[in-house]
Amino acid sequence: MKLAKLSLAAILAAGAFSVANASSLEDSIKGVTLNGMLRIRFYNRTFDHAPAYNRWRTNGIFIFGVPVGDNLSIVYRSSVQTDIHTNGNNLSYAQGGTIDNTIANNLLFMKYSNGPANVILGKIPVATPITSIDPATPTHGAGVLGTYNVGNGLTLAGAFVDAVNIGPGEALGGVQYLGNDLGALAVMYKNDMVNVAAWYYRITNAYDSIFTVQATVKPMAGLSIHGDYSYFNPQAANTDTKKFYNINVGYAANGFSGKVGYANSSDDNGVASLAADSTIAAVLPTANRYVIANMKDTDAWYGKVGYNVDAKTNVYAAYTSIDQGNVAGNNDSDEYMAGVKYQYNKKLGFHAYYDVLDYDNDVANNDENEFRFEARYNF
Repeated sequence: MKLAKLSLAAILAAGAFSVANASSLEDSIKGVTLNGMLRIRFYNRTFDHAPAYNRWRTNGIFIFGVPVGDNLSIVYRSSVQTDIHTNGNNLSYAQGGTIDNTIANNLLFMKYSNGPANVILGKIPVATPITSIDPATPTHGAGVLGTYNVGNGLTLAGAFVDAVNIGPGEALGGVQYLGNDLGALAVMYKNDMVNVAAWYYRITNAYDSIFTVQATVKPMAGLSIHGDYSYFNPQAANTDTKKFYNINVGYAANGFSGKVGYANSSDDNGVASLAADSTIAAVLPTANRYVIANMKDTDAWYGKVGYNVDAKTNVYAAYTSIDQGNVAGNNDSDEYMAGVKYQYNKKLGFHAYYDVLDYDNDVANNDENEFRFEARYNF
């Protein structure tokens, strides 16, 4: 009985201490911001020479901003994903027998903003032209990234990140986890007509230098001309550099939009280690072969047209032709896609498409069709 009384007294004392030192819920959440997304995706994929499968991919991303002082806040990004492939009774087909429920993309960092200066420090998202900007699988690492707006449209940026994680399934050249340090410097300029960004990177034990430049020019209302260029210079002896460029012209007016473009990957044996969902790489408008940056001696011609049926509904069609030059096996292909987007309200949108990938040599390669439906809620 004495022991029971003592235990009860200890519990009550501990509870009183916790209450005395805790903030009320109202005080705790005052000033805290929350944004993120909830996304459900369903895929159906069929192949000429492989079993068909369904895929369900769901993502929940919650980003909390907690103010802790003047111009200073702590940001916590909580992310969870499930990724299930199924082929009849064969659960997790094409997933190596696993169901992905990763939380590895959770981030926590300090954010400082004061006029022209912005800095993030900690486990941070790393948004550059060669890294993934996919909200579910962003490139990240531990380090610091800062920008400074000089004025008159000019901005300077710099970053140093330890053990860069490109993102699972997002990397090209067989490099999914770099595990190397990334240093970067950038100069950006923007006005009403021109938007240009030049980046220089160095990745320890991988690349002596990487250089990218992206530019968009809008010479008149509705018309835009865009170009990308990247140059990868590896550290390994007797390894080629790798170059890639892309250029397109777009026009939009009266609910109609259209774009045509050309991309080229150089005839080099070098490797361009960048994320497939980076702005440099993901330039083709179709869904399956939408990146050629790491291919050898490859050309791509592409186009996309769209029309706003009403204030909420957009329909579009896209085409990509890929020519891999003298690559053995003839991996040339044509790809066609048609889709529709519907904005239910300001936060919830739906998107569905059907994509057909047709190789010239359908014996050596696997033609495929893909249907995807997405529901996405942003907050």
